[in-house]
Amino acid sequence: MNEYVIVRFSTKRKVFVDGEDVGWTQEVLTLERGTHRIDLGQPLNYTPSFRRMKVVNTNLAEPREVLFEKA
Repeated sequence: MNEYVIVRFSTKRKVFVDGEDVGWTQEVLTLERGTHRIDLGQPLNYTPSFRRMKVVNTNLAEPREVLFEKA
């Protein structure tokens, strides 16, 4: 089943889910339901360095928001 997240960061960055490039910040991304490791890759100028979260019960109109801040 598809789930949806939107990763927020102050600049456009690639988004990695479970080590794979899946898209860009500020875009709604489609994931499989379950627990995922989300990060922004290199350079590590953001905090936290990754987020591990369970993604369930989302929809395209209301994706799960994932926030990263400049370090």
